[in-house]
Amino acid sequence: MIIRKYPEGSEKLEDGLIIKDDSFLDECDWRLKKFYDLWMEKHDSYALPSKKDFDPVEMCDLLPYIIMVDIHTETEDFRYRLVGTNEVQFRGMDPTGQLVRDTCAAANPEKAIKIYDYVMNKKRALYNVCSFRIGHRRKFFDQTLFLPTASNGIDVDVVMAISVQVEDKNRD
Repeated sequence: MIIRKYPEGSEKLEDGLIIKDDSFLDECDWRLKKFYDLWMEKHDSYALPSKKDFDPVEMCDLLPYIIMVDIHTETEDFRYRLVGTNEVQFRGMDPTGQLVRDTCAAANPEKAIKIYDYVMNKKRALYNVCSFRIGHRRKFFDQTLFLPTASNGIDVDVVMAISVQVEDKNRD
């Protein structure tokens, strides 16, 4: 998967790209599209969905890729509530219960905090893609979609994310 266009309003990062609209749907992995569609089905025009609106049965094929992060507004902390098995395997550890700033997969914890802040404050979805290599030859893209949820429909208290690593078949 190669991003061939940079949508207006996207933010080019040293190691990736942040897209703040739904133009990512044209090129992202099918699992991110499915999760986004589920979120949109539950998203009211006035209210955000709650994490309780998501039934694990309707998304059982996505569960290994799901991440849930609690937002503690009093302390401005983000804490992993749940991390899917695929993400745990990719990271080589389970950060469940830990603070994002201490155990995020991003090389730069400030980048991770910036993403969660954006999703919480703007109450909007955010797509992030970056590339990385394993060994000398295998190149991968990490695609992550962050979605806000709110128990009361207004104040974001949990960010649900789905993260998928896809091998680039067009190795350079």
